[in-house]
Amino acid sequence: MRIRYRIIIPVFIFFLIVGTVFALLFRFFLIQSFKDKFSQNASVTQRIILNHIHQLDENALLMAATISAIPAVHIAYHMLQQMPENAGKDMLEIYTNDTRKFLRGSITPILKNIRSAGGKENLPKIHFHLAPAVSLLRLWKKPGDQDGGDDLSAFRHSIVRVNQTHLPMAGIEAGRAGISIRGIVSIDDKDNHLGSVECFFPITRTASILKGIKIESLSIYTLRENIALSRQNLTGKEKIVRILPQKASWLDNMVTSSLLAKGLQGNVLNFSDFKGVYAFPLINIMGKRCGVIVYGKDFTQDLHTFQKMVFGVMGLFAIALAILVTILLMIERSITGPITTISTMMERLSLGEKNLGFRLRVGRNDEIGRMSNAFNLFIDRMEKLKNFKEITEGDESLEDVYNRIATLLKETFHLSAFTIYEVNNSRNHLKPVCVEGAPEGGLWCDKDILTNANHCRAKRISKDVSSLLNPEICPRFHGDNTVRTFCLPVIIGESSGLIVQIVFLVEEQTRIQEIIERIRLYLAECAPVIGSKRLVGLLKETTTVDALTGLLNRRFLGDSEDTLASGILRRGSLMGVLMLDIDFFKQVNDTYGHETGDKVLIQVASILKGSVRRADVVIRYGGEEFLILLMEVSETAIKKVAEKIRKAVEAASFPVPGGVLKKTISIGTAIFPNDTDNFWKCVKYADVALYRAKETGRNRVVVFEKEMWKHEDY
Repeated sequence: MRIRYRIIIPVFIFFLIVGTVFALLFRFFLIQSFKDKFSQNASVTQRIILNHIHQLDENALLMAATISAIPAVHIAYHMLQQMPENAGKDMLEIYTNDTRKFLRGSITPILKNIRSAGGKENLPKIHFHLAPAVSLLRLWKKPGDQDGGDDLSAFRHSIVRVNQTHLPMAGIEAGRAGISIRGIVSIDDKDNHLGSVECFFPITRTASILKGIKIESLSIYTLRENIALSRQNLTGKEKIVRILPQKASWLDNMVTSSLLAKGLQGNVLNFSDFKGVYAFPLINIMGKRCGVIVYGKDFTQDLHTFQKMVFGVMGLFAIALAILVTILLMIERSITGPITTISTMMERLSLGEKNLGFRLRVGRNDEIGRMSNAFNLFIDRMEKLKNFKEITEGDESLEDVYNRIATLLKETFHLSAFTIYEVNNSRNHLKPVCVEGAPEGGLWCDKDILTNANHCRAKRISKDVSSLLNPEICPRFHGDNTVRTFCLPVIIGESSGLIVQIVFLVEEQTRIQEIIERIRLYLAECAPVIGSKRLVGLLKETTTVDALTGLLNRRFLGDSEDTLASGILRRGSLMGVLMLDIDFFKQVNDTYGHETGDKVLIQVASILKGSVRRADVVIRYGGEEFLILLMEVSETAIKKVAEKIRKAVEAASFPVPGGVLKKTISIGTAIFPNDTDNFWKCVKYADVALYRAKETGRNRVVVFEKEMWKHEDY
């Protein structure tokens, strides 16, 4: 199918699908949009309502505090109590109707002033109590109409608390008269607690907050079980009681017992059918939930407005789609050519194309031109990677491969600080084979990783370790806050065979992140080359190392004697040749067996290695004979080292069945090239000196002298 049809047909199918899906999802997304808007409005409305109720709380508390401070109130409480005939009587017997009349007469003028100043709606209801919560006077009732005497302690716990603590309280409380805003203040006269005064406003006072909010979309409800009702003008259905407003609204149809129960526990949002309901609890004066305020919003009208806008947008979308199809057809021809060429070349690569000399012609600066440039860059990098692998395969030694990697890091990737570690998995050691830009001391990491490679995190987990995101990821790294590290393990076989550590400044991390993947590709190409060369080296090592003692054997000497001798002659230095033989070793095998004899040989080999430098060569020459080549030594040092070895063997204890064994060793020494410039002849001279040591009593060091050698020819 031609590309223009592959473009046009999917575009039209897409248009049909989008139109269908849009029609199906329009309602869903519209409801979600209105829901988000409603949620924001609801939280603001809640804040306004609760702030207003809090203000009413403060007004009620202020009114109660004002009344409690009126002198006439204190006089009324004291007037009959101070008469002699009232001594010893109960308080309820003392506070007669005369007391109530006095209180009513004292407070009523104040209430008239409040009425004339602020209107009837600002007039609170006032109730006096005796401790613990005995009604003394209900000032809003007519004289004599249940003015007092009844004990309200069973359900007016707020009054009891104020009379006990003498601390004021304010808030919402459900009582026999419905839900009200109440403020309660203790009346105290010096050390005497006289009682308390309560001022309260009906909850309907919150109607003043409905400015800007339709009365139909805000109501206050409670569950019937939460309030003791004595008034019959509270409307509701089943278990629900509506406190405000008194007239029915569409909101009643959305309010259920379940919604109110959830609203009593915490804020609850319900949105369906383009109508939203937000319920939040009313907290009473004792800190308990006593009712629910419900805010609602009908978005039906908003829906009609939005639909008109959507149809207009869909029309514009159809026009834009037609323009888009036209533009796609116009640019189709300019795109297909380069894309076809690139796809053909990529197909050739996927089929194993080895000739990477082809490139795209770039004659434009647009996206196609940039894509062609990127493709050419990709081919260039692949060709360099291929050439790098071919060159490393031709390198003679591992050192050449390591140096080639170091050159690559410096010249191709412009890195100035890095370390290449060779991993010896059998010994669990790391060996730095190339160090570039390291601080004073030679390495960027603790040196203990060299003797215990598991301290190196990259080697231990065989995964990249980067301090870009976590500077403290590797505790062995010595860098400060200005540098970071990136360690790349090269997997050879099934474990890490090489660790490449890159160290860079923090401001270089963007560049490092861009090149790290390319570095990883080069290292992956080197892995099989390094693995094969290490295997060859291992095979060679197994043929030149004595399996029992781990020392070098005579085959190594045959392979290396030219190199060793020519180096000494070229530098004009001396090499000490020591031939050693364990005294009476055959008796060990005959007495204790060959297994014990092997253990003695192993222990002697360890003593020999520990007595010389790492640069010196220790060889198991055959049986119980050993050869040591002391490199770059003075003539006097040769005998000192030989004597040191003799004493070390003499002082050693060799475990044998039933106890320990003491052994000695005889040593003959010669000097190359002082005694002779023929290496093998010098070895023979040391052997002659050894036999002279054995003939003269063993456990001694004998230095070769000319008169010991009687033969003219070697």
